[in-house]
Amino acid sequence: MNKILILIAVFFAFNFQSNAQGVAINTTSAAADASAALDVQSTTQGMLVPRMTASQRGMIATPATGLLVYQTDGTAGFYFYNGTAWTSLSGGGSGDNLGNHTATTNLNMGGNNITAANNITATGTATLSGNTYPTTIGTDTQVLTTNGAGTLSWGNSIGAKMVLEATALLGQTISVGTNLADGSGTIRFDNEIVGPIDGTWANDTVYTVSVAGLYHIQAHVLVKNTGTNTSALCPYIETKDAGGAILHRLYSSCALSATVFPSASKGRGEVSGWINLSVGNTVRIKASNLSAASTAPISTSGSTRLTIVRF
Repeated sequence: MNKILILIAVFFAFNFQSNAQGVAINTTSAAADASAALDVQSTTQGMLVPRMTASQRGMIATPATGLLVYQTDGTAGFYFYNGTAWTSLSGGGSGDNLGNHTATTNLNMGGNNITAANNITATGTATLSGNTYPTTIGTDTQVLTTNGAGTLSWGNSIGAKMVLEATALLGQTISVGTNLADGSGTIRFDNEIVGPIDGTWANDTVYTVSVAGLYHIQAHVLVKNTGTNTSALCPYIETKDAGGAILHRLYSSCALSATVFPSASKGRGEVSGWINLSVGNTVRIKASNLSAASTAPISTSGSTRLTIVRF
């Protein structure tokens, strides 16, 4: 009896229009929209879908794809069956699961914050607060620099940067009569400790510049004592342009002239200097043996050292 009264009340409240297009439920006698199987119209009431707990939802046998319910417990909200699993639409403060969607237009946060994000990745232009950031990772030791108009890019830090540090561990000998004029006597630094950075290091002897700037070059050369050694070594810095023409030869004062090294002592020579270098310029450390009789064996203790720093 109660069911009959409810049906009578529904019929009095709404007009049902049914035709080949679909069923319309409204108070205006309007036909259903041609695209709708069911067209419910009202300006004072909504449509109420089945409400149930998560457990009750899970007991629906063989749910149809597209089936819609409202879950009342747990993460409350609308759930639909996507053909494989129940998926939340929204509700209960859980928000939209944007990870399940691919945006086809810009995402407008409406003044809200993005929080608890592990990573924000962009493949095109990344713009924040009017600043445009590079989307590449840059290279080792680079820093972000700005053009003063909001465009940031990767650049080199201002200040000193060690681009090469190497020592000599393998045996090598500077021949008798090697002099300053012929440019021979290249020192080999076979043990790289730092670098090469922003440049290349070839044959353990030649550093080629890839970033123009002011460089400080320092070399310390130690002669191995043989007991009868009468050699005295004068190291110097030699730079050339990309075509092989000599740009600089920066000489040192010799540690010892052509005198016999005292027993248990070793000959030492050091040279350093500031040089402006361009891309493609090369740097070598060479040495002159002032002795006319004794070769100059280079110490293999690691004390023979080269450092190149860019400023």
